[in-house]
Amino acid sequence: MNYSKPPESSLLSLQFQRFTKIQVINLLTSDCKFLKALSRRQARQLGVQCPGTLEQASRSSVSPGTPAHTMADSELRSAPGCCVHCTNFLRSRKGILLFAEIIFCLMIVICFSVSAPKYSSLSVVELILAVFFFVIYMCDLHPKIRFINWPWSDFFRTFIAAILYLTTSIIVLVQRGHRSKITAGALGLVATCLFGYDAYVTLPWEK
Repeated sequence: MNYSKPPESSLLSLQFQRFTKIQVINLLTSDCKFLKALSRRQARQLGVQCPGTLEQASRSSVSPGTPAHTMADSELRSAPGCCVHCTNFLRSRKGILLFAEIIFCLMIVICFSVSAPKYSSLSVVELILAVFFFVIYMCDLHPKIRFINWPWSDFFRTFIAAILYLTTSIIVLVQRGHRSKITAGALGLVATCLFGYDAYVTLPWEK
């Protein structure tokens, strides 16, 4: 059997087609690599990270150097510190005194509001001041507010409250009257001792 050889022109055309296909494939792959490199370069210039996988994207969503990460760390660190400081203040002598002053002022306000509302203004003012100083000391804000002398302010608050409660309680007990009024007078004497002891403890003694 005789096999006829294909003409040289057809062989050249086939080789040319193969060569062009290979060149086109190489060109497309090089263009894809160039586009990827260009997109990564633009992303770096914009400050955006381009992770290759979803796992990397989840890890790099909040990088350690970003402000969001530092803010989250500071919040996580400050929250336990604030709770510990509040708990320590509530267990301290000053925290217990202020909490007791708030409770006694509230009880005296309730008793006076039933029998003698004209005497309840003193307890309302002292209640507000006690809550104010309690929040200031519990949140550790007094070192940040330096234009106020907190020890002397707290001393004058407690000293004046002790004198006023002593005077008011004596007047109320002498007048007598409703049972709640007598109870308020007795609580006022206890509050006098409490505020007096707080003034003695708070007084900034000069060494």
